[in-house]
Amino acid sequence: MKTIDIRPEEELLICCARTCLDQEKSRQIKSFVQKNIDWSFLIQTALNHGVVYLLYQSLKKTCPDSVPADVLNQLRDYSIANTLRNMSLTDELFQLLQIFESHNIPAVPYKGPVLAASVYGDIALRQFTDLDIIIHEQDILRAVELLISRGYSPEFRLNGVQGRFFIRLQRDCKFFHNNGKFITEIQWGVVQRYFPKIFDTEQLWERLEPVSIDGKNIKTFSPEDMILILCLHGYYHCWERLVWICDLAEFIRVHQNMDWKRITEKAHAGGYERILLLGLLLSNDILGSTIPEDVLQKTQIDRTVKSLAGHISKLLFAEHDLSSKAFKYFLLQINIWRRLG
Repeated sequence: MKTIDIRPEEELLICCARTCLDQEKSRQIKSFVQKNIDWSFLIQTALNHGVVYLLYQSLKKTCPDSVPADVLNQLRDYSIANTLRNMSLTDELFQLLQIFESHNIPAVPYKGPVLAASVYGDIALRQFTDLDIIIHEQDILRAVELLISRGYSPEFRLNGVQGRFFIRLQRDCKFFHNNGKFITEIQWGVVQRYFPKIFDTEQLWERLEPVSIDGKNIKTFSPEDMILILCLHGYYHCWERLVWICDLAEFIRVHQNMDWKRITEKAHAGGYERILLLGLLLSNDILGSTIPEDVLQKTQIDRTVKSLAGHISKLLFAEHDLSSKAFKYFLLQINIWRRLG
C-alpha cells in the first residue's frame, strides 16, 4: 500500500485480500506472520472489511504452520459460517428469480452471489449478507406483493401516497424475511436520485450477459457496465471497506479483455470519469491491479483524483470511534461530491 504508514496486521491483510497469490505476495505473507502480529486485531479487522475468508485461504495456502492453531481454527469457523450463509442466500436468490420470472417481472441480480461466483470463482470467497436485485420501476408494487407473500417485510411502506413519493425519491428498498436470515434489496436504479450525476439504469438492460452460478445460468450486467457500477458503489460509500476495493481488483483480474475505450467513453459521457479513475487508482495503489497504461496515466495526472485517493487510503484503516469515523467519512463524501460531481 503506497504513501501511508499502517500496522503490520493491516499490511498482512492487504497481502492476503486476493484470490491469486504470486511468489512475491506469498513471500511477504510469510515474512509478516513472523512479526509480533496481534491476531485478534487482524481477525476483527478482516471481519470489519469483509475479507475474512480471503485471509483464511491465503494463510492456509502459504504458511499454515506459522499461524497459531487457534487462530486458523477461528478463521476456519468464520469461513464455514460464511459459506453456509452464502449458500443459503444463493438458494434464496434462485427462488426469488424463479418467482419473478413466473410473474413476468424481469429481474437482474448483481453483487452478492453473482460477484462471488463470476469474479471470485467461488460463492464462499466473498462475504455478503444480502441480495441485490434490480427491476423496472413499473414492476415495484407487484414485486412487493410477491415478496410479502414469501414472508418478507419492507423497510418502508411502498403503497399509498407515501409509497409513491418514496419510489420517486429513492432507488431501493430493503426487505427483511421473517426467518431473520434473508435481506433482499430491491432496486430500480443504480444510484439515488439525489446523486450528483444521473445514471441511466434502463440502458443497462440492453447489454445483459449470461453468467453461471452453481450450474445455473442467469443474466447480469456486462463487464463494461459492471465496472462502472462497482466504482459508483465504492464512491457512494467513500470506499470505506477493503472488500469493495477487492471486488474491483478481482473484477479487473478476471475481465482482462474488457473494452476499456468503451468504458472510459461511457464514463466521460455520463460525467463519471473521475469516479471511475478514483476507483481504478485505489485498486492499483492498494491491491496492485493491472490497469491499461493510458488509463493509469489519467489517474496519475489528475490531481483531484490523486488527492481524494490519498484521503481515502488514510481513512481505510484509521482507528477512530464509530461516531468520529462516520463524521470524517461524511466530510469526505461532501468533498468527493463537490470535486467529482
